[in-house]
Amino acid sequence: MLISLLALALTTPEVTLSGIVVARSGRHAATLVSEGRERPVLAGDRAFGCDVTAILRDRVELTCAGERRTLTLSAAPTRAAAPNTPAPVAESAPSDVTLTRSELEARLDREMSRLMTETTLRWLDECSHLRFTALRYFNACGAEPKFGIGEEHEPETHLIPLIFRAIRTGQPLTVFGQDYPTIDGTCIRDYVHVSDLATAHEAALNSLLHGGPSGIFNAGTGSGFSVLQVIQAAERITGRKVPYTLGPRRDGDSAELVADSSKLQKTLGWKPRYDTMESMVASAWAFDAARHGAL
Repeated sequence: MLISLLALALTTPEVTLSGIVVARSGRHAATLVSEGRERPVLAGDRAFGCDVTAILRDRVELTCAGERRTLTLSAAPTRAAAPNTPAPVAESAPSDVTLTRSELEARLDREMSRLMTETTLRWLDECSHLRFTALRYFNACGAEPKFGIGEEHEPETHLIPLIFRAIRTGQPLTVFGQDYPTIDGTCIRDYVHVSDLATAHEAALNSLLHGGPSGIFNAGTGSGFSVLQVIQAAERITGRKVPYTLGPRRDGDSAELVADSSKLQKTLGWKPRYDTMESMVASAWAFDAARHGAL
């Protein structure tokens, strides 16, 4: 089971419900609030123009038959918390997306899809036997090279694989923004190793299977690393200089995004094993070397 969870955690999720991605659309959602608690899955259908019922059908049908069923959801947020929210960000921190009717109609994007999924699951928990755990995290990274599990996307957008590509090709990596209010002027992000995410999923599933309540948890190290700190860690691990150039800020990038995972650690006894950037980079570099050859 742990290997399949590793593969799940390495995917780039929109909202993953047992491997199914929730779609979205701009259909009208004016009946959402009034119907939500009585008919939560139908409300989700109407809000998104997607078949939430189909996504949850097997569990909802069994739930209606009076059996206890569980669901584990994981997603990587793409929007920051509300302005002036201190880091690390707790589960209860307000989002910059407000769940109102007007916002539902105007901003049915990926983050709204995640918020609506969690809201629908909370309603289902209140009115039926469906229990769930939602895991929120930012940047999944690292690898399990002995199992052949690691990051390889096309086009590549993740920082650590892009650093390795720059080392191998000599083509400079672009660092976007150098004037943020951070330790070195570059953005700070929370990184969590894929194996630690897998054990977080395992802890969540075990809790539900042993009768634990529904819950929403952050999964992360609680320590942020700037872009330049990640580059420096990669240089120490690989023994190679990383070619990079400094570019302008990208629209929408926050200065710092770090998840507070203390609730997950205290409630489910989870603790990240990879808590340094060097350990995360080292596992990813081993996978990269296995795929492309050692330098």
